[in-house]
Amino acid sequence: MESTPDPRLGEILSRLSAQHGWQRAEWLRALDRLWRHVVGDTVAEYSHILTLTNDGVLVVAVPSSVWAQEIGYYKPRILAAIADELPQASIKDIRTRVKSDFARLPRRSEPYRPSPHARTEHRLDPHVDLQVLLARVQENYQEAAHEWLANGFVPCARCHAPTLKGYRLCVACELDRQTNA
Repeated sequence: MESTPDPRLGEILSRLSAQHGWQRAEWLRALDRLWRHVVGDTVAEYSHILTLTNDGVLVVAVPSSVWAQEIGYYKPRILAAIADELPQASIKDIRTRVKSDFARLPRRSEPYRPSPHARTEHRLDPHVDLQVLLARVQENYQEAAHEWLANGFVPCARCHAPTLKGYRLCVACELDRQTNA
């Protein structure tokens, strides 16, 4: 004879989870499973979720500033995809941390199982036509540059890419200047 689970158990677990602050840990676990699905295999290979802050900031480890910039570039799409799949987590921002020991960070391998109600058009498709991809890159760059400039960044003196206030050149132009000096 098979018994049916008591529906009050779910309520009790939810209350305990909220009471002891376990909800964020559950969301972090769900985000970790969701990450590869949202960003695609290549970006997932070079990024790893570290934590979720109390104020809704997802902190992601990357091996270099190039990967931090890549995630920053796709941040609006990543946030939208996460909001579709896990709206209760209320992720407001994604911040990256360059970790020199990135290769030694623990990896989770539990596969992601999408919700049957989730939208998936936010995924990055590796089989996109080159012209479509170039158009998306240009559109995303213009949107991101506009947002960066509106939020205190200044244009690079050489290439006009968004640059931190107080710096004349962006990182790429500064590195180029140093190697060609």
